[in-house]
Amino acid sequence: MTVNVAVNGLHLYQHVIAPLAGLVPLGRFYYAHRRSTTAARLGLAAEQARNFWFKEYLLNAHLRWLPPRDSSCWHTRYGDIWQAQVLRDWQPADHWLMVIGELADRLMARARAEGARVIGHAVTSHPNAFARLINEERDRLGLGHLVDPVRVGTRRLAEIEQADHMLVMSDFARRGFIEAGFPGDRVSVAHPGIDLSRFHPLRPDERPDPLFRIVCVGQIGLRKGQHYLLEAWRRLRLPNAELLLVGGLAREAPAILAPYEGLFRHIPHIPNHQLRDMLARASLFVLPTIEDGFAQVVAEAQACGLPVITTHHAGAADLIESGVTGYVLPPRDINGLADHIRLLYEGANQHRHMAAAAAHTARGRIGGWMDCAQRMATLLGAASLPQEAAHATAPH
Repeated sequence: MTVNVAVNGLHLYQHVIAPLAGLVPLGRFYYAHRRSTTAARLGLAAEQARNFWFKEYLLNAHLRWLPPRDSSCWHTRYGDIWQAQVLRDWQPADHWLMVIGELADRLMARARAEGARVIGHAVTSHPNAFARLINEERDRLGLGHLVDPVRVGTRRLAEIEQADHMLVMSDFARRGFIEAGFPGDRVSVAHPGIDLSRFHPLRPDERPDPLFRIVCVGQIGLRKGQHYLLEAWRRLRLPNAELLLVGGLAREAPAILAPYEGLFRHIPHIPNHQLRDMLARASLFVLPTIEDGFAQVVAEAQACGLPVITTHHAGAADLIESGVTGYVLPPRDINGLADHIRLLYEGANQHRHMAAAAAHTARGRIGGWMDCAQRMATLLGAASLPQEAAHATAPH
């Protein structure tokens, strides 16, 4: 039995492909990243890695110098270039694990035609669930529906239809697939891991900042819900406290931020190697998201010893025990955000206990990337069985 993996990009596989290759009989890993992201850098044998980087440079140049109004169509066109390169370098396998949502429909069709079993790995929510939640929010803000080109949406749905089994990153994402009609016994959850060597609480020789600082990391726009956090923050007016928003600006961000000018600090981008220091020196992580299939930074914040407040629409809510390591609230709950922020601001003992519990959960329950690879290998093995056997063995 051989397993091929195809990722139009790299996503979490830069961390997980090497340990996964030690657990399953990996044939080839097809991906698209910088030219310097070689097999050796990924921890693979030279014959296993196929980096078709050309489309990455084309797409990035296009988006930088000729930014289109709707970039999703161009992502699709360049995704087809990547698929064509993979098809020219095709090596059959018994099982294929393919990341969907970034275009793998033609690869999936060929694999199925050869009799291979195809497992789709969804690193986002189901397209229907995403569109419904985002369009609801756009309507609330008077922005009108998000227009998704028919070609793009249809092909993303076609990927899902061609999958024999789906791996998703959270229970929230799994529910979205089931609500859209995908059979529940063919959807399994595999949480990502954390680089625990990088993300950890402050050491005894590192001093925390004196401010009570809330950090929210993610593109600033309607999807991540920062406007609800900003409104809660305006109502609180806490002394000796700071709200730090980290992330680039979506198109609607200036209008969202304008009413709250002077109430927050904004960092457009922070290098990943500096993220740990920023998180570990903060007091609380808040992600009031409207829709998020997982939100990796929530797990990283927990590993740094931060209590987390997020919503039921964040996949990473799976990792939070409400009242123990943080709080999980309904989306758009401004009063709930304000109340729970104040609770942790005023309750030093509770904050200290939650911080310790968050770090313990990150290390014990979530684990590192080897733990993630083991979860994926187990689910991949179950998903690769005939359907009646997979139903008996695959965890939900």
